[in-house]
Amino acid sequence: MKVLVLGYRGKFNMTERIEESFKKLGHELVDNNPDFLIHLTGGFQDAQDIYNKCKIKPVRLYCLLDVDTDKDITWYSQVKKDLEDCEIPCVISETVKTQVKQILKIEKEINVVHFPLADEFSFLNYFKTIEFLYSGRVYAKNKNFQLVLETLDCLKVSRNSLVVCGTEKGPTETFVDSQPYDIVNKLFNSCRFLLSPSSFEGTNMNMIQSVITNTFPILNKECQVNYEFGLSEFCAEPTPQAMAKKINEIVTNEKYYYDILSELRPILLEKFKLENVVKRIIGLYDAYVKKE
Repeated sequence: MKVLVLGYRGKFNMTERIEESFKKLGHELVDNNPDFLIHLTGGFQDAQDIYNKCKIKPVRLYCLLDVDTDKDITWYSQVKKDLEDCEIPCVISETVKTQVKQILKIEKEINVVHFPLADEFSFLNYFKTIEFLYSGRVYAKNKNFQLVLETLDCLKVSRNSLVVCGTEKGPTETFVDSQPYDIVNKLFNSCRFLLSPSSFEGTNMNMIQSVITNTFPILNKECQVNYEFGLSEFCAEPTPQAMAKKINEIVTNEKYYYDILSELRPILLEKFKLENVVKRIIGLYDAYVKKE
């Protein structure tokens, strides 16, 4: 099968890893006239342009990360059209699937294809030398970073005890710029708590990474995807007092919460493993071709 994969190709991207996985499974990567045109990160105009130039029309798989509620009606209309027009419409979680059905009113069958976890993420059994970690964007509205700082205040812990990892430097002393996945894996393995109070996520890969690395995630009760992946025990109301209370509950009963992480780890590793995600995509292609 000839495959063309479109997606983000910046620093530490997963698009090239997905391509390599296709090659390992015996498929050919091409720049034009593919049998299978895949776009995994939304913003589908590039894929449409390529599709229009193909003499023999490929099977298209488009995958939406989430429905951005800050976008205008034009964006909603275009995304709905793209998902309805393609042969294999996908989203990255059951949570986003529900969002697509409710907001975009799409009646067509929507498939779930999880965004893959980098192979470098694993449990290293490190001694936890860092108490609190925040990973991701600091200034995005849905991330609720201010709640992280206020939770530390509620715990009577210095804000400078927080390590911030990502592309945006927060108002704390310890900041780790974007690093290769193996370095980020070591960082996660060294942390006791991941503070992740986002109000909405399509998947929340930081949460998944925390489970893999045996780090306690502190999550927002209003973020539905946390429940989809079995993390309800780590959720709290989005207030500093409730988040601090959850942290103290975990501190006083660590074994119980570590057991939950241990139970979830192999399940999530299997679900988000890169090769398994690619096999899932190939399975959707095979099912569509067989049906046609």
